[in-house]
Amino acid sequence: FIIGERFEPLERASLHMGCVSFRERFFKDGKITKIGFHKAVVQAEREIMPIKKIYKKKGWEQCVGASGSIKAIFQALEAEDGIQIERLSYKRLKTLRDQIIELGHIDNLNELNIKKERLSIFPAGLAILMGAFKALKIKKMEYTQGALREGLLYDMLGRLDHEDVRDRSISALQQRYGADIAHGDYVADITKAFFRKAKTDWQIDHPRYEGLLTWASKLFEIGLAIAHSQYHRHGAYLVANSDLAGFSKRSQEELALLVRAHRRKIPLEDFERVDEAILKLTLLFRIAVLFASDRKVRSIPFHLEVSSKSVHLAFKKGWLEKHPLTVENLEIERNYLRKIGFELSF
Repeated sequence: FIIGERFEPLERASLHMGCVSFRERFFKDGKITKIGFHKAVVQAEREIMPIKKIYKKKGWEQCVGASGSIKAIFQALEAEDGIQIERLSYKRLKTLRDQIIELGHIDNLNELNIKKERLSIFPAGLAILMGAFKALKIKKMEYTQGALREGLLYDMLGRLDHEDVRDRSISALQQRYGADIAHGDYVADITKAFFRKAKTDWQIDHPRYEGLLTWASKLFEIGLAIAHSQYHRHGAYLVANSDLAGFSKRSQEELALLVRAHRRKIPLEDFERVDEAILKLTLLFRIAVLFASDRKVRSIPFHLEVSSKSVHLAFKKGWLEKHPLTVENLEIERNYLRKIGFELSF
């Protein structure tokens, strides 16, 4: 369930009600009964209850349905009318419901112009859609051919044209939790500089890795919206459990881990389930955050070298003496890195 304007999602929710589970629960052995259908509709309404108030308050001007079940319902009604229909009403859904209850079994649905592979889940899909119409007081619904496949293609084309939906997702999360955008951009600049120096020797020269570092830099402080204590853990939870359009489950998990591990103890066991390059990204990210800890924007005259298990930083003569807090932070960081088998020298 999505409410959006132009290219921006305003509300998004994915609910746990699918045609297969509803079929097994309410239409066992292919039987379609009035009682079973009623229970299925009520259950769908119950699942929608958590989002009902906020969605109705937000409101919408146009309702569009997509994907297999809704397409099958439109096709069934078009077969009955003999013409293409533009919109769907609750009244038409009730007529279709009465028709399939009268037929009594999924084996008798062939006359509705439904594809054979969709027959067994058609009653469940219809019940779920009726539940949505009732719960959200939908008056009319149009149908679109576009669905997940087209969305993925749109996302890929957008990335080729440098319009990445993931950037919009990160920006929305920054705004929602009041992140310091200027500071995030500053940390991202430092992180990119480190990445450019290390990417070849550490074999992490890939846009995906640079993207993860940039996004982590923009989000690493969002946990402050919950509490200052353990804010890195709070931030990781928010990243891991938010709806981030454009991110795969894997990428979102990696991003959350970068946020989680940007300070304090490095949870080495958590890195066992992600790409091994993420640990190296984390080390670069931690040092970048360290240099920005006083929140003063400045040029850092550094040279960075890395090897398989070490990071070395060299500075312009006299720079470290003028920044004793940075020296102290580097000493603390050196101890954290030693515990996971890496050496930091400067």
